[in-house]
Formats: sequence, structure tokens, C-alpha cells
Amino acid sequence: MEVKNIVCGLTSFEVSIFSTIMMSSRSVAIPVGFFRWSTVLQHIQKNNLLIQISSQLTKFARKRKEPSYYFISNFFTKRFFSFESQLQSVTEKEIKGHDVILFTGEFTSKWLQEVINYSRQWHKPMLMRITGTIKQIPQPIIERLNSITTIIVHSQRNVVLLEQYGLSNIILIDQSTVEEKSLINLPVEVNSPLTYGYLGRLAMEKGIQEVIDAFKNKNRRLIIAGTGSYLKEVQKFTEANSCVQFLGELKAEELRYFFNKIDVLVIPSYEEAGPLVGVEAMAAGKIILSTRVGAMEDRLKNSKNQFWFDSRQPVSWETALKQIEALPPEKLISIGHENRTIYKDHYSLQVVSQLYSDAVQNALDFSKNNL
Repeated sequence: MEVKNIVCGLTSFEVSIFSTIMMSSRSVAIPVGFFRWSTVLQHIQKNNLLIQISSQLTKFARKRKEPSYYFISNFFTKRFFSFESQLQSVTEKEIKGHDVILFTGEFTSKWLQEVINYSRQWHKPMLMRITGTIKQIPQPIIERLNSITTIIVHSQRNVVLLEQYGLSNIILIDQSTVEEKSLINLPVEVNSPLTYGYLGRLAMEKGIQEVIDAFKNKNRRLIIAGTGSYLKEVQKFTEANSCVQFLGELKAEELRYFFNKIDVLVIPSYEEAGPLVGVEAMAAGKIILSTRVGAMEDRLKNSKNQFWFDSRQPVSWETALKQIEALPPEKLISIGHENRTIYKDHYSLQVVSQLYSDAVQNALDFSKNNL
């Protein structure tokens, strides 16, 4: 999803998406109607007739619907082909054929070192957009950090962390949402009683178990949307609690429905880089109840939306919930409007798009001046 937001922001450039992992036309990373995308798997399949045949046969034998290039690694090809060298060759060719490289991923990403090396070899300015939480930076990458023209992060916390390495090539660009138009036109209002909402991956590090514990048998209305390893637990929780509704995994166009149903978005994560759902809630004019995670403190630091809790502390949960519920409806509505205004001023597609365009242009100019 983050890739889609970035691509939609670089409207003044001709952008191609190149993926080193499996990706199809249905991927959430690809904007609707966007045709300049490919994967390393497609290129490898296209360049070898035997791989084409074996991947087609494997797809047929497994009765799968995914594109045939998903199956290039099969019994036959593993015996006769070295994919590692082909992966490197295709990646190098893609980098060589473009003017500027924007890599999105983590410092531990498998292909980051090769992308840095090929960008240096062919004198291509390289920007890196950090995704996920920065936990560790492998030593080979630390030694190459100054080779990256620009490192883009979306929280002040990550800026401070990277500055420890003596870097001066860091800029902060936060997230926006491509669903902005539908969310920003939602009415700002509150229900009585309030309806809380969780939207995201159903996983332990996202705090979903703590959501279950906090809302179990509490007679508070809660809507959960998403999928993941905690799916069965969420389904059982929903069945046992009449105040809880589970929507399953939502498509992008269904975000409006979710945010129209809730008054307060709950972000219980232990670790996040953003999260994106935070700016989506701000665009929708919703109250946010959150852990002090990722960029959330930066986003809300100048607002009256100061509802923070510790996922691991039940007392902290209850205190924050009661803090919100003690406010009159007009006060909650005012905070919702303020959150939307902050989104428009700092995180709108127009603002974030301009920041990305400037970053790419500055990288190009810097490269030309230092050749």
C-alpha cells in the first residue's frame, strides 16, 4: 500500500514499479490503471523458454490461479538453473535503465546491498524509503549508508536513530492515503454510545490480543477489520460478544464504510513505522486512541487528541477509554475536525506528493552536480 501512495505522488515523473518478490496486477501496491510494473520473476520467465514451459506445467498440475511466473521455482528449474545469478542480472539491468532509483523496504531486505552496489556502479542517484520498524542495520549496509543519496523515514524517532550513524542524508516524509477523497468527505459526528474500531493485521505484535482482553464483556461497541494469524481468536471473540462486529479483510474502497461506522480508532500496536491507518483516521475526522508507537506522537503532538495507553497495562487501557467517554459529544466532534485539519495541512496527497517530487528532483540535481 505504501508503494501505491508513493507512486501516486510522483505524477511529474515517469515511474516504473519493479518488484523482487511475487506481485500480480491485483497487488495493493499497484494503482488502478497503472501499467508500468514488473517483477524479477516475470523477467526470468520471459528470457527462458524452458522456464516458461515448466512454470506453466507446474501451475496446471497444482490447479492454481496465480500467474505462471509465480511457479518458476519448481522441481525442474531447481535442478538446472541458478536463479541467484539471474536475479542479480535482471535487477542490475532495471537499475541501469532508469535515471533514479527509489527503493522501499527495510535495512534487512535481501536485495538492498545489491541495489546500492548497482546504483553506485551505474551512477544512479538512489533514494531509500524505510518501511517497518528499524530494529537493526546489518554491518555491510552500515558501511554503505552514505552511498544512498537520500534516506526517507516517516517518524522523528527514526531520524534520531539514524543520526547516530553520523548521516546527513535523512529526510522525513510521512504517509498519506490514496483513499483521501472518500475519507475526507465523511461527516464528523459521534454515536451514543461510542463505537470503537480496529483496522489492521490480526497479529500479536499489532496488539490484537490486548484489544480482545480490553473489550471482552465490557459492553462497549467494537468493530474489527483485517486478517492474519489471530483470525480464529477474533472470530471466537466476536461470536461470544454481541457488542463486537467482525468485518474480515477490507478492500481499499471499503475503508469509507469502516470509518463511517466508528467514532474512535484504536491503535494498540507494540511496534509500527506509521501506521498508515493513523493518517486514514485523521482524514476521516476520527478520534484516535493509540499506543505511543511509530509516528503517532509526531502526528498528534499539537492536537487535543491526547489519548494514549500502554497495551500491556489493562489499567492504562481503561483510563484512556474513560477519558474519551467522559467528554461531551461536541468536544469529541471538535477534536475530530481538528484531526482532519491537521491531515489536510501536513499529510494530504498534495503535500506528501510535493515532498516526494522535491526529494527525487533534489537527488537528480545532486547526482548531476557530483558526476
